[in-house]
Amino acid sequence: MLTLAALVGFAAPVSSAGQPAAAPTCDRLAVVAATMAKLGEQASSFTIVTPAQMKAQGPERAAAYATETAVVYSDGIPCRYLPAVVAHELAHVWQARKYGTMARAERAYGAELEPVADCVAVATGWEFYRPYLEARGYGCTEYERAATSGLRRWAR
Repeated sequence: MLTLAALVGFAAPVSSAGQPAAAPTCDRLAVVAATMAKLGEQASSFTIVTPAQMKAQGPERAAAYATETAVVYSDGIPCRYLPAVVAHELAHVWQARKYGTMARAERAYGAELEPVADCVAVATGWEFYRPYLEARGYGCTEYERAATSGLRRWAR
């Protein structure tokens, strides 16, 4: 799960005149679909909801979360971070597939559940957004890199 707090602090782009730049349009459905295809994932469903819907239905302060078969994203996630968020959340789907349920995956990975999910994004080339690794102050460990490479085979 990625939190809204992890997305806070990213400044809006500013034009050369010092004014906020116009936000580029973002086809979120296309970005999510393209990212899932790059990762080899076709079986998971995904939903994009408003921040208000996410606040009402998701875990506290979540910007995205995964279940065993689906991922829910807030449309408040800046588009430039969406591929990394997709990879991170799909990693949770793969973790659940590997262990049968999300609860078993959480027990198996323990504190490594979230860093391993960040490492999936890093391994795919989207290392510009990795909140759990940044929070602890260092990149993927040898264990996390091995766990990441093993997870990719759970894509369907």
